[in-house]
Amino acid sequence: MSDESREKTTKLVGRDEMNLAEFALGLASDRNAKNIKTIEREQTLVLSDGTRLEQFWTVTGSDKHGLPRAGDDDVLIALLKLASDQGFKDRRINFTRYEVMQILGWDPCGANYRRFEGSLERLAGVRIMAKNCFWDCLKKLYTSLYFGLIDDYQILDRGGRQLQQLEMPLTHVNLNEKFFQSLRDGNLKRLDLSLYYRLRSAVSKRLYRFLDKRAHRKQFFEVDLYSMATVNLGLDLSTRKYASQVKQMLEPAHEELHEHGFICDWKYRWSPERETWFVGYSFSGSRQRMVGPVPTPSASASSLVEALVSRGLSLKIATRLNDQYPDRIAGKLDLFDHLVNARSPLVSKNPVGWLRKAIEDDYQAQVPGYHTPDQREKKKRDKEAARWKEIEETRRQEARQQELWAHYLELPEVERLDILAEARRMLRFLPADKLETIEIDSPLLKVEIVNIVAGRKGASETA
Repeated sequence: MSDESREKTTKLVGRDEMNLAEFALGLASDRNAKNIKTIEREQTLVLSDGTRLEQFWTVTGSDKHGLPRAGDDDVLIALLKLASDQGFKDRRINFTRYEVMQILGWDPCGANYRRFEGSLERLAGVRIMAKNCFWDCLKKLYTSLYFGLIDDYQILDRGGRQLQQLEMPLTHVNLNEKFFQSLRDGNLKRLDLSLYYRLRSAVSKRLYRFLDKRAHRKQFFEVDLYSMATVNLGLDLSTRKYASQVKQMLEPAHEELHEHGFICDWKYRWSPERETWFVGYSFSGSRQRMVGPVPTPSASASSLVEALVSRGLSLKIATRLNDQYPDRIAGKLDLFDHLVNARSPLVSKNPVGWLRKAIEDDYQAQVPGYHTPDQREKKKRDKEAARWKEIEETRRQEARQQELWAHYLELPEVERLDILAEARRMLRFLPADKLETIEIDSPLLKVEIVNIVAGRKGASETA
């Protein structure tokens, strides 16, 4: 099924399991190093009461089939669609392979059937240890759980004229009992499959699932850049240590989600307190926003009154508030708009009444996530300064690497060969055939050589 045909059909809605939408299942690519069978991801979550919760998400693949790959997510989402259509009545999902091909948008041919079976092999072999990070929607808390996804499956082909006339499904998958219980308990969210399967890159799909958990209740969401890239998207950052490199990896996904209207903007922010980069997303959608811009504190009385009226106050009350509290209105309007866009419970029942009371009582309470216009301007300046700091740091690092590489080339041949051998040993995780043919100008090998030269040079200088 082509992208065009998807767009012409009725919107396809599926389901996503909340924990799998949060944490990357396996690899962010369809390449799987044979000697890597386990991936552990960790993050620190700050709970609403300020408690820090250390979370560990460990995925182990089978010895024969390895870890799940990027394309296996597509198959799992299709299976959840089938289970949803069957009402999650039983952990056994009955279907035909043709049905799966229709959901996936794959041509029903031998190559794609084998591709589907390969995904089932990896999904059936995977085991997940979720320590302090499996959300139990009934208990409303994070638990630790060791579980799988598929216990067993059977694929049968029709054979003979008599069997070809049968209408019953000939293929089934039995979901893991603990995983299925999470689905039955309602630990699910709706997923727009029409959009999901139109996305071209695996990173776009993972990012869409991760952000879609937040988009329905937030207009803006910010997250640690490195944590999201590794824990939530499954990207390998072992050779991409700089923020500029991570941003470059994410840029195509950002552009694609923006192209489809899911996000309307994304911005990066350097946090001096946390000493790390954050990325913030503004979501598109049908969220209602109070009309009218927020006037500046020095705005005319008429514009302040108009702004109050546009947000639901009567002309009489707006005029009185402006006469009595002209210096408060602009700031309270800015705070009010923030709460409305964030769907805060403070303004959920009577937003107009809250705005009037906030002006009259000069509401001063701290609102999490809100920054005054002056604070936002300062953040903007700090962000620009941090951006230039990153540029300078990147230039400094690149100059240092060039200096170390030049130093390496000037070393005696015996020492160069020794460093080269050590660098190759550091890359022993690569497949043997690739390791044997890797060239000295390969970025992967060059990084290891430069790191070794830097270590030896530093040791000799301190000796």
